[in-house]
Amino acid sequence: MNDFKKGDVVVLKSGGPAMTIEDIGDYSSYGDSDDLSANCVWFENKKRENAVFGLHTLKLAETGGE
Repeated sequence: MNDFKKGDVVVLKSGGPAMTIEDIGDYSSYGDSDDLSANCVWFENKKRENAVFGLHTLKLAETGGE
């Protein structure tokens, strides 16, 4: 089971930009309705982007240890 929470910084297991989890819930338009998904936000060229990803596709981003 994934222990993600709002505000966590994550990346896709397959790679990509660091994203912040804005919300976690049952997004019926995404995949299996039994699985929770995360609405993630990130910035690309100063433009705010967002998308919904299944929790099983995410992992916590490595931080610089600040």
